[in-house]
Amino acid sequence: MKFYSKAIFLFTVTLVMLTAIIVGCSVSAVEGRKDKETTTKVETKAEKQVKAISVDAKMLSKAFDENEIKANGEYKDKLVRIIGKVSDIGEILGKTYITLKSHKDFSLCSVQCYFVDELEIKRIAELKKGDSVVVGGVVEGKSINVTVNECEFLDQGAIK
Repeated sequence: MKFYSKAIFLFTVTLVMLTAIIVGCSVSAVEGRKDKETTTKVETKAEKQVKAISVDAKMLSKAFDENEIKANGEYKDKLVRIIGKVSDIGEILGKTYITLKSHKDFSLCSVQCYFVDELEIKRIAELKKGDSVVVGGVVEGKSINVTVNECEFLDQGAIK
């Protein structure tokens, strides 16, 4: 009887130790990926500008308005540097954005740039419609507007 109790005890301890080792290995692997993601995301604004595709907001909205499939191939999921004039400033679903003037006065397709960084949002508070800006971000694609996420100003705010 004691033999079976010891066997069950040893089996349980072994099982617990194996579980701890497996969990420990998977946690360290996940943390390793997080460290890698963190180090790859840290880039200066200058480095981002070098990698970014430079485009005027009017040309970007025109590209998506004329042929969304072609524009997706050129811009979707890519880092862009956009030069444009502010046509709207606001919030939607808790996200702060600026909209840049389109290629047509009454076009439904504009470039909408979303910001999350608090310092960038403070800069948005200083903007007004008609200000010229240079913005960097990642193009998501077109729903109604051309959506650009992870935006930040690549200059000192509005260009007067």
